[in-house]
Amino acid sequence: GDWVTSPHELSKCRDNLIKMLQNSIEISSLQTYEKTVIASIEGVIIEHGVARMASKDPLLAHPYVEVFRNAGFVTPDTSILDRNTMRQLINIGVFVEHDSIAFHRDTLQEMRPALSELWASHPNGFTMSQLREHLGITRKYAIPLATCLDKVGITKRAGDTRIKGSAF
Repeated sequence: GDWVTSPHELSKCRDNLIKMLQNSIEISSLQTYEKTVIASIEGVIIEHGVARMASKDPLLAHPYVEVFRNAGFVTPDTSILDRNTMRQLINIGVFVEHDSIAFHRDTLQEMRPALSELWASHPNGFTMSQLREHLGITRKYAIPLATCLDKVGITKRAGDTRIKGSAF
């Protein structure tokens, strides 16, 4: 959305919503930012205006999920991990992958403030070099990260730059 928050406040909001999800939640009772956050919580199903937790999928409890969630932008090389598990996690949308580098979907969503800062400095789009420098990561991670952001629609490639995507 169009809101910005700190990682601490986002975590606090997510934790509060998870507690509320012990019962179902009428989406219309939530603030706009809470609707965005609840949609990003793993295992939440939103049907007919009501959010609830889905049945627990054992795959969501796999250690890879937590490793990638905590890894941020510098994630393990997926080629050295169990390919079947990685494929399943990618297929259910927990990870987005490009060139054997995967990112947790929450990591991609949490990039919105950093991307807003980049677009504020570069309104016509930012380059890979600018993304890399802004995040303090190497090209090895910057290119797959940008490609994954394109895949989920947060950014869109326009020549050598990235502009806002339809899901931003």
